[in-house]
Amino acid sequence: MFPRKDLPRAALALFTALVVAGCAARPETLRRPANEQVLQVKEEVKWKLGFWDVTLVPGTYVGKFEDEAGTYFAGPPMCVYLTGRPRKEDALAGSAWECGILLPKKPGNEPTVFHIIGTNRPLMVFHPDDRPDFSKVAPLAPRPDDMSGAKTALAFTPLNSGAGIVGGALTGAVLGALIEAEKGTFRDFKSQPAKGWLLQAPVSALVP
Repeated sequence: MFPRKDLPRAALALFTALVVAGCAARPETLRRPANEQVLQVKEEVKWKLGFWDVTLVPGTYVGKFEDEAGTYFAGPPMCVYLTGRPRKEDALAGSAWECGILLPKKPGNEPTVFHIIGTNRPLMVFHPDDRPDFSKVAPLAPRPDDMSGAKTALAFTPLNSGAGIVGGALTGAVLGALIEAEKGTFRDFKSQPAKGWLLQAPVSALVP
């Protein structure tokens, strides 16, 4: 994990990278698509966000919402995660989120990956190849039904231990308040995968 004295700075950097981003949507303002479709992401998709390494996990992404911008495809649990080291000597750390893919309606626009504010879980245990050990991650409780809203507990806690207790507490309180206001929002990342990353086209969902 990050050294205690660097926790407020690391948390603020992560918050800035995630919340102070481009497009956002609230699920309650979206409509359900007439016909449910799915996207199959067959391999991990990786890109950079500052010093963070971002990974979108493979799996089935289901079109649950739409608006004028496009269709929002909900991914499997904890489908995107960030890992990184602010400094070379720091231990690897990161977080995982509920996420999805926005497939735009406008021709020529690239699909974007979004995460859901308030669903993050800290990653602290890693395999030798730096992949997170998801068996050591606290489970989501419970996962929002059809991703209609994020009702999970926040993973950001007041950073009020060790040196800088006052500054840490203030930073944690401010981040907690801001994230609480954003909770449930679909928000894209400031950086996105390379152009042309999504080759698969959506297909109709299978009816049982």
